[in-house]
Amino acid sequence: MKITIQHIILLFLLGPFPGTVSVAQDDGHSAPLEAIDFFTDRSIYISGENILFSAIIMTQNSPGEKALSKVLYVEMINQKNDQILGQKFLVFNAVSTGYIKVPLNLSTGIYYLKSYTKYMRNFGPGSFSYTKIRVLNPFESSIQIEDTEVTDHKTDTTVTSGVEAYDLFHIETDRAVYKQLDSISISIIPKIHRDSLKITCISVVPSHSGEPGAMIINGIEKQKDKFEYMPDYYGITLTGLLLDNHSNQPLPSTELELSILGDSSDFISVYTNSDGRFFFPLPRLTGQKTVFMAAERADSIIPSILVDNDFSPISINMPYQTFNLSENERVTALNLARNLQISEHFTSRSDTLANEPENHGDLPFYGTPTETLNIDDYVQLPTLEDYFNELPYLVKVRRLKGKKYLKMMGTSSGIQIFEPLVLVDMIAVHDMDAILSISSKHIAHIDIINETYVKGNMTYGGIVSIFSKNDDFAGIELPHSGIFIKYDFLAGSMTLNNSPGDSHIPDARNTLYWDGNFQLTSDTPREILFKSGHSRGQYDIVLQGVLNNGERFTQIATFRVE
Repeated sequence: MKITIQHIILLFLLGPFPGTVSVAQDDGHSAPLEAIDFFTDRSIYISGENILFSAIIMTQNSPGEKALSKVLYVEMINQKNDQILGQKFLVFNAVSTGYIKVPLNLSTGIYYLKSYTKYMRNFGPGSFSYTKIRVLNPFESSIQIEDTEVTDHKTDTTVTSGVEAYDLFHIETDRAVYKQLDSISISIIPKIHRDSLKITCISVVPSHSGEPGAMIINGIEKQKDKFEYMPDYYGITLTGLLLDNHSNQPLPSTELELSILGDSSDFISVYTNSDGRFFFPLPRLTGQKTVFMAAERADSIIPSILVDNDFSPISINMPYQTFNLSENERVTALNLARNLQISEHFTSRSDTLANEPENHGDLPFYGTPTETLNIDDYVQLPTLEDYFNELPYLVKVRRLKGKKYLKMMGTSSGIQIFEPLVLVDMIAVHDMDAILSISSKHIAHIDIINETYVKGNMTYGGIVSIFSKNDDFAGIELPHSGIFIKYDFLAGSMTLNNSPGDSHIPDARNTLYWDGNFQLTSDTPREILFKSGHSRGQYDIVLQGVLNNGERFTQIATFRVE
């Protein structure tokens, strides 16, 4: 079969390139200070590629303390601080690993991966980590160039030539030269005690695809009397401010309710604090979901919900740098682009990056209901009130001082004390007259739980969950204070397939091996196995990470594929 590879045009300049921006901390802070060391498999990428990364969160002024935050926020920005994309990643044992896909239409230029935790936003953007990458778009002739050179007067910014090379490991390959699609064995033994290593990453990539460097930014703001951003202790936290729409004053001690709609639906209720701020701890979901939020409304108050931006809109002026590549890097970049084009022609993305499926089950957040009323099992009655009153189910309609309410039948003492939670397509509705007047022809089924139900800090005297046939809330009027938002939860996780494909399909991987949290013991060799691809040339085995004293290290060994 004849394959035509589109002609690739790359405009390159020549020159050195520093890679990673880290932050010098101010020891004058009494509160814990989080800092991030961020690593990538390479620093040169082609538009459309995946950036594989690993990050470790450290508490700098409390060395023995564990990281407070469980969520890492990563943005790709250009040199003008415009956000290209933003994603959130879960943190396990202070380490987060994942991938970021470079947009296919991104212009050739210098970009930064800005990483931080929500808690770090209290200390300003000078406390964040900035990792520089170069992106090349082989199908356009333009390079992203800023209008003016930026000078930062707010921070003391210095640029170093790179991270100092270390000799911390014995790195041995079973051969110095391999053939295409050979099995490769690499043995790694640390020369120092394992406890001296904070984190180690390993990548096997084409030589001259970007060695790490460092840029130090001294720009941490003074400690504030009151923190605006609390750590994400367990996962993503949706935060914001509740105001009176008329007076524009905060509304303290006011209930807010949040519903996650669609697959993996959920319901959460919280109260605002004394400053009118709210904090919703969210489940560990991935992807974008529709979220509905509504606040308790008093007769004279119309609440207004302001949701915080998950990503920091405050930026620092990055030192302007011209996009440039050395002669060797130009050759490597051309091969990277060619490999990506071949790979995309023959394989789907899932052949080299395997999805880890998200499985949240088919049940709603409350699990299996005590009983379910299927409307179509009975002769059609006009309204829901008729079904509750006429059928022998666990919910009845009662009146108190002229107002209707739902009475849960059962022996649990809590259902006599607390009001039940009433949901319509997973959104809480408190207008009982509106609920009871819903036409039965719009309803598919009703789940009933006749036991006390505790969700977070809230206690309910059972649950009545109504599901419409068309997922349209049965035409009921939702709370006036309510807002719908498209919310991005955690980014999905993937694992690199280090030996993908079959022998009949070209193996054009640019990164042959990656482990963002490489585990080592003190005296036992760690062997890694993978296959070479079809691409010939010299490859680097890059070990990089952080020592317990906070120093970053890099060690590189090489082999060839012929």
